[in-house]
Amino acid sequence: MSYAAVPLRIEEHRAALCHLWAENMEDRRVASVINARLRWFYNENPYGAPRTWLTIQSPPPAGGSPAGPGGAPGPDGDDVVGCGSYYPRDTFVRGRRLKAGILADFAIHKDHRAAGAAITVQRAVATNSAPLGVELLYGYPNKAGVQVFQRVGHKIVGEVSQWAKPLRAAYKLREFVQSPALAELAGFAVDALFWADDARLFADRPLAFSTEITRAADARFDDLWARALPPALIMGERSAAYLNWRYATFKTAEYAFFCLVERRTGRLAGYIAYAIDDRKATIADLFCADMERDAAPLLLRFAVRMRLAGIDFLSLSYIGDAAFERQLEGLNFMRASGTRPLVVYSKGLPEDLKDEILDPRRWFMLDGELDI
Repeated sequence: MSYAAVPLRIEEHRAALCHLWAENMEDRRVASVINARLRWFYNENPYGAPRTWLTIQSPPPAGGSPAGPGGAPGPDGDDVVGCGSYYPRDTFVRGRRLKAGILADFAIHKDHRAAGAAITVQRAVATNSAPLGVELLYGYPNKAGVQVFQRVGHKIVGEVSQWAKPLRAAYKLREFVQSPALAELAGFAVDALFWADDARLFADRPLAFSTEITRAADARFDDLWARALPPALIMGERSAAYLNWRYATFKTAEYAFFCLVERRTGRLAGYIAYAIDDRKATIADLFCADMERDAAPLLLRFAVRMRLAGIDFLSLSYIGDAAFERQLEGLNFMRASGTRPLVVYSKGLPEDLKDEILDPRRWFMLDGELDI
């Protein structure tokens, strides 16, 4: 079976790409918002349009339909059986601003996942990135796909860990107690332990901050990022324009920003971008200009707000600086085993930074930075 990769030409390939997204994207909600997501992904990112390549099977199999076995027809009758993209985002490494690409929208038709379709498209994404001005390419493939990225030159930085903080006991008790009301009642006694723990940890600077929830990032977010420059760890730029694109206008989940505000100055001390699904709050992004000082107050106040809202537990994925992991442990977050790797392709990176990006302790990455 023969495959080739071609650059996406949106007007010619729109129908084929939409078919591929609808049938094969990991996020099944994409199928219901395809047109809106196309505009969002290709037209609205403040750092510019993504680059996409398609895997085609050409010519169509003898005796097959014009679209082949389940593929989508391209403009010349070829089968479009895969896609891969990166979207641009300015990223800081050792205080230097680099042009980076974030791996995204990798989908292969189910009939072609055991062959070379995936390698074909990801080789095109990787080898064309540096000539197009991208200095660093990175992303979170799932474990099933990591060998594809290694085959085309990506290196593994480390495993992403999952962290969870229980907020209410009833959600676990419901697994063992048939009566929901009885589970809630029994949960009150256990919940008292959570409240007491938070009260102990919350005692630090209780009047220093106020909190608020907003659906969009404003000028305070730009000011927060400006106070952090240059960041000490490897991380993407967090401008208000980018945060609004990534979270406020996202198409398959509803995000909000939980804000920690300094009472004395009115400045934003930190924020959490999060989404709620089935009584779980997932932290997609978190940032403070002074992580050592303000991350714990931010997380504690967020936990209290979510518990009062009836949320059962908090969840986040993270790879990076061990100091933040120690903060999570101190706040009674529990660590699960690694879920997937962070991979990088650095052919366009300055030589003096290549060792830096392979050290997982130099990163600060949460799930929302790399997975759309």
